[in-house]
Formats: sequence, structure tokens, C-alpha cells
Amino acid sequence: MSRSGQPAHQRRERLIARRKAMGLSQEMFAERLGVDRTTVARWEAGTSEPTPWTRPTMSKVLGITAEDLDEFLRPAPQQYSTTTVAICGSRPAGHNAALIDATVAELARIVASTEVNVSHGPVGIGIEVITYVADQFRPGGFTRTTARFGHANVVDGVDLVLIVGGGAGTAAEAAIAADAGTPVLPFPRTGGAAATCLDRESFQQLLPAGTVTALTEAATAAAYGALVEQAISTRTGNPG
Repeated sequence: MSRSGQPAHQRRERLIARRKAMGLSQEMFAERLGVDRTTVARWEAGTSEPTPWTRPTMSKVLGITAEDLDEFLRPAPQQYSTTTVAICGSRPAGHNAALIDATVAELARIVASTEVNVSHGPVGIGIEVITYVADQFRPGGFTRTTARFGHANVVDGVDLVLIVGGGAGTAAEAAIAADAGTPVLPFPRTGGAAATCLDRESFQQLLPAGTVTALTEAATAAAYGALVEQAISTRTGNPG
């Protein structure tokens, strides 16, 4: 998904691989077809389509059938990450409204620009984040979110738990996750349960070296967001 929330064009990897297998650069391929190199680049980027009268020559140059070419021009189904993040928390008494507002916006940006699945409760910070995604990024066909009832269900089977503010229910979710061996990433400056999670050694043991200190020192939503993105990239295998 693009940062605007709209589905991104998908590169035609099979077409690119076949061209390279035939020993052709984009320039060479374009010359054989009588088109400009930028036209080939757009075909391979998935932003334009070859004309019907160009396709027979394309098939011949690539040494494939017309049916094969149709398959090569059809983008492979988009594969979403199997990483699931639970977003837990609420606005505790005496909370810093501006900081939590900024954190909601930051987490929404991360959700909209990555391919994680999101688990959240029916109320609280999680639903605020998803509402922000819907209102500000307007993603088409966004289906990577699940609202769950019951504290245990919100964190069941997830790969990472994010805690922003929160009360007793959020603390229970964090404890359930940690007991199951799931890393919990709180933002202590938002208060509530997030401020006390890292006091427990069992929580600290699930985080990489230096992360506890970094979380404790994070003073802005952007700083917390950077730690969240790093944790997500570690689990999805995509370097941040």
C-alpha cells in the first residue's frame, strides 16, 4: 500500500525476469519492439499496458506464447505480511492529550505504510488509530484489521503488542501477552499502564538489548514510532 493509502502499482516481476533471461536490457527490448525505453519501463512498473498490436511482437522477442505473455502482464497477487500487531491502550486520567493525539497519528501512518495486520479492542487507542487511518489515508479495500472482544482475545496469536496509556484492562492485556512470550512495546510517556509495563523483568527480557532504555527515553511520538517501525521490520524481514 502506498503512503497515500491507495493500492500501489505492482511491478511485473515475471516480465522483467523473462526479458533478462533473454539477455535483453530495457533499451534492447524497446529497440526490438520499436518503442521508447521509458515505455518498457512503464510496462514493467505496471503503470501502463502494451497495445494489442505490440503484444505479438513482444511474445516473439521473449520466446513465449501469447497466453504466457498475458500471465506475465498480470501482476502477481499482493502478499501481505503475516505479522500481526495488537494496539492496546486508552486515555488515562491526567494524560497528555497532545502527546497521545500525536501518537495516534504516528501509529496510523505506520499502519497505512506497512503491511502489518492489526488487532484491537472495540474501544480505546487501537480503534482511534484505525479511525485515523480511514479518515486521513482513505485506504481502498483496507482489510488488515480485526476488532476483538476480551483482553485475552486482543493479544491472542499476535507478534507484537503496542501499549499507549491504558488502565487495568490494558495492563491485563500486556501481562497476558508477556506471559505468552510476546514482546510488548509500551510508550511510557503516555502514562497509565504504558508507564509501568517496563518495571517488570519479564517484559524487559522479551525486548532486544537497548530497547528498554530507548523506550524509557522516547519523549515524542516520532521517537516511539521509530522504535515501533524497527520492531515491525525485524519481524517482517524488511529492513527499516
